[in-house]
Amino acid sequence: MRCLIVGYGSIGQRHSGLLSKLGISVAVYSRRVINFSTSYDNLEYAIDHFNPDFIIIATETVTHVDVINKLHSIGFSGIILVEKPLGKDYLESITYDKRKILVVYNMRFHPITTFLKSNVNFDDIISSNFYVGQYLPFWRVNSHYQESYSASSLMGGGVLRDLSHELDLILHFMGDWIDVISKGGHFSKLNIASDDVYQILLNTHKCSLVSLECNYLDYISQRKYIFNTNKSTILADFINNKVTINNESVSFDCDYYTSYINMYKAFISKSFDQFCSFDEGNNVLKLVNACEDSVIHKKFILNL
Repeated sequence: MRCLIVGYGSIGQRHSGLLSKLGISVAVYSRRVINFSTSYDNLEYAIDHFNPDFIIIATETVTHVDVINKLHSIGFSGIILVEKPLGKDYLESITYDKRKILVVYNMRFHPITTFLKSNVNFDDIISSNFYVGQYLPFWRVNSHYQESYSASSLMGGGVLRDLSHELDLILHFMGDWIDVISKGGHFSKLNIASDDVYQILLNTHKCSLVSLECNYLDYISQRKYIFNTNKSTILADFINNKVTINNESVSFDCDYYTSYINMYKAFISKSFDQFCSFDEGNNVLKLVNACEDSVIHKKFILNL
């Protein structure tokens, strides 16, 4: 199997290294001069010469849709995996066959996520709280955080999009959103031109009280979800790889890359059901835009 990766920043490098370890033949298209064994600076030539079975788009968020449209125009018709989020804003239409577009929300393939989907009845959830916080300057140790796309809302950065895994999993666990109210923006002293913290309150089809905080501020990296029912409290801790249900805990032997490996294996075996589809990824963008509108208008936004 052959994969062409479009973009060779930190995420593109991660994909190339992990796919190569799984025996996938990898090539990279980049406008920059890069140190990679099989690389191209012309996308059309890369597709004609390398003949990839699938493509991963790992460019800046704001360019994702342009790359998809470019692939359509030059005749590629295979499956495209697009790094999250699908784009900067909700997409009204797209030229590519959206049935062949999958969004890389790899947290769906984390062992904890799989456990929760199999062992929790989300119809019974009364309230839930999601929290994810990571200090932005710690993210990319070999580069300045101010120079990353995360630091620029114009490039599609900002915590609401960067950490949209949680928005995807909220919808994945508890159904489509009905309404949302939020507060967020750039509150810290981080030298960025994007949002660094959001607090969000949602009503979904399965749970009428869902809260989320996502931030670039937390010096203690945290990713925890709490679900309350009439009979139990479930705490999922993705940093310590543990789920606690009341007083009983289950631990998972996994690391940062496990969800990616599981995702690739599902793709190779053509098990696409667990993937985030184009429509689901676009719905996350609709929710992102609603959160932003809620901040601007200071009111609940309905999912119309």
